[in-house]
Amino acid sequence: MIATDGCFDNSGRFMVGPEPNPKELEHAFRREVLKLLKAEGKITDLVIENMLSWYHSGFNVHCGNAISPFDHNGLERLAQYIIRAPISQERMTYVPACRRVSQGYLQSQRRQYH
Repeated sequence: MIATDGCFDNSGRFMVGPEPNPKELEHAFRREVLKLLKAEGKITDLVIENMLSWYHSGFNVHCGNAISPFDHNGLERLAQYIIRAPISQERMTYVPACRRVSQGYLQSQRRQYH
């Protein structure tokens, strides 16, 4: 999600909004995503209760610096970040024994970290 850092009032003057609290946004975003998934029948109340008990929520909010509409390089980097795949297919492996897909390190990364 990308959000503006303010809005225009009736006279056309730009009013800068308060700096967002990343933790509050993270909780709100998590609630909305879980609500949507439940409404679509993808998860149950039991799954939601389980996920809400996790120490790490699985969600993250980054409140970085504002990007000027004239910062073409900054806007390009943001656009590239937004359209990237959230999961790397190169890291996915099908494990027939348990009929599951596992996501791990690339072979080159395994050597580096192990």
